[in-house]
Amino acid sequence: MISNNSAYNDRQPTGTFYNCRNLKATKLPNSITVLGTGAFSHCTSIALTTMPTELKYIGAGAFHNCTGLTSVNFGTGAENTSKISAIRAYAFAGCTNLRNSNNNMYWVFLGSIGDYAFADCTQWQMFTNGNSTNLSTIG
Repeated sequence: MISNNSAYNDRQPTGTFYNCRNLKATKLPNSITVLGTGAFSHCTSIALTTMPTELKYIGAGAFHNCTGLTSVNFGTGAENTSKISAIRAYAFAGCTNLRNSNNNMYWVFLGSIGDYAFADCTQWQMFTNGNSTNLSTIG
């Protein structure tokens, strides 16, 4: 976890926890607005992650090949609304066990989903309610 005294108190830098195979779960501080490229890539033991309520950007490959990841709780603000505006390429690619999220939220700020962001996530049901009102780019 990044302390409030860190130079990175609003973002998770690139590759911060890359290949931390013993990391089981994450709950980042709500002050985090950016998850850097590959921040948790290849952390194969992560099963659950809770995203910060202020998160706006999920970098390329942020959770790439986190094969143990089964659930993502996206931080929600008022009225169950996510502030995420972009999910970059390969963000969750290879998360073959990913299936659950709090998908009854409104994705009013989400404008783009990058190439292969959810490649091989055959069980994923993020947008089942059709509640993304601003989405203009997919892949």
